[in-house]
Amino acid sequence: MPQQAHPEMSPVAPASGGSATRYTAAFLLFLALGTAIGLAPRLLRNRHLSAVAAEEARQLPTVTVVHPSADLATDLVLPSTIEAVEQTVVNARATGFVRRRLVDIGDFVKKGQVLAILSEPDADAQYREAQANYRHALAGTSQAAAGLAAQQASTQQAQALLAQASGHLEQAVSDRDTAEDLLSEAQNTLTSQSAGAEKARASLVLARKTFNRYETLLRQGFVTQQDADTYRANLDSARATFTAAVAQEGVARTDVSAKRDALRSADAIVAQARSALAAAQDGVSAAQASRTAATANVVAAREEARSTFQNAQYYQSLIGYEKIVAPFDGVITARNVDVGTLVKADNVPTNSSPSGLFGIARLRVMRVLVNVPQAYLPYVHAGDPAHLEVREFPNRKFNASVYRVAGGLDPAARTVQVEVRIDNPDGTLRPGMYVETRLDNANRANVLRIPSTALIFDEHGTRVATVTPNRRIHFVRITIQRDLGAYLAVSRGLTPEMLVVTNPTDDLTEKGRVTTVSAAPPARATASPVASPSPPTGASKRSPSPLPLGRSTSPSSARGTEHDH
Repeated sequence: MPQQAHPEMSPVAPASGGSATRYTAAFLLFLALGTAIGLAPRLLRNRHLSAVAAEEARQLPTVTVVHPSADLATDLVLPSTIEAVEQTVVNARATGFVRRRLVDIGDFVKKGQVLAILSEPDADAQYREAQANYRHALAGTSQAAAGLAAQQASTQQAQALLAQASGHLEQAVSDRDTAEDLLSEAQNTLTSQSAGAEKARASLVLARKTFNRYETLLRQGFVTQQDADTYRANLDSARATFTAAVAQEGVARTDVSAKRDALRSADAIVAQARSALAAAQDGVSAAQASRTAATANVVAAREEARSTFQNAQYYQSLIGYEKIVAPFDGVITARNVDVGTLVKADNVPTNSSPSGLFGIARLRVMRVLVNVPQAYLPYVHAGDPAHLEVREFPNRKFNASVYRVAGGLDPAARTVQVEVRIDNPDGTLRPGMYVETRLDNANRANVLRIPSTALIFDEHGTRVATVTPNRRIHFVRITIQRDLGAYLAVSRGLTPEMLVVTNPTDDLTEKGRVTTVSAAPPARATASPVASPSPPTGASKRSPSPLPLGRSTSPSSARGTEHDH
């Protein structure tokens, strides 16, 4: 069942709501009055402080400040001269008169194309003479070779005779040894026969004596006749034996004499064989000496033939040099001769031909050699883009690239040589043209730009005056990369957020309070490749002896210089 409201609560509710509203309004009014009472003194004090600050500001020095420009890249413009990658001066290797001239300046030629023809009568005559000398040397070589062959045959024949004489000597020595053996045998036989004859002689003497005794005894009658006959028979037998022994001894003596004669004959034959052998050896030695001499003659003849052949080839090459040909495809850039001009071999200077016959260059690829300051070296690499600007073609941009960077710097100018190559298919660029080279990556060097009037030279070095956020002066040492005339390119010491005093005065001190006025940002400038050894125009000097910025070169050198700090 729904509850019924209490009869006493009906009149109380609206009275309570009006009271709360009045209380809230009273509280807000009280809070506003309190705030007004509290802020009034603070406002009066701030107004007083502002008046005091304005008074102090009127008494503090006022300086013009600028932020270093980080968005304005320094354009590195390097003056240079166009060169052909391949170019040369064509000289003559022969001396003579120009008989025909086939090209002129501006003509495009191919490799091996004849440019001119010389007339050289002396070379033709010398070539014919050299050919005759060569043919004569060839005949001499053939004759020497024939003589060598004959001497080789003579040597072989002498060696055959030597072998034959050696064989005869060996046979003669063998025969002599045989004769000596036979003589020895005959002498032994003679000795034996002599001994037999001597024995037979003794037997004969004994038999004779015995017979004589028995014959005496027979006459005296002491022995019989038979006994005497027996001893007579013995005597006859002994006599016959002795006679036979003497005969055999004579035969043996005759044989010994014959064998001795044979030995003498064998000795003579051996002597003759030895003489023949010695003669054969001498013949071989003479033949070998003749063969050696013939060999030397052949070598000399061949050397003479080779020398005369080379001489003939030389004069033949001189005749070939009468045609002046192009060493490679290109365009004729110079012509210093005409028909009838006398030219000397190897470009000996003459009044009519002071610098070669022709100049030739290949125009398809060109190059420039620029000297880049040391400060830009970290930003230059082989393959980096570049472009050339030619005054004669103001609306055309010639794209190029860095081809190579030298391995060392010029110690006097502190620059490095860089070769930039550019394709030139239409031949627009010609050798010797003046161009301005811009290295794109080098122009992105991380440098800041400040007015040159902000620079301070004193005993503390190269500095600038900056203003801190609490408006106090702070001196900062800097490193100058380039002197751009009205501006300086600073590579170290500053940040884009700093405030740099553009015209510092001598009354500025470290941590001194100042008031600032903003200056217009510096305009874009182009870097000159030459640095000045003197302080930039408008730079403040706090000492009568300013410290030097570093080395520099003369403007004619067209090279940049790094400031060393």
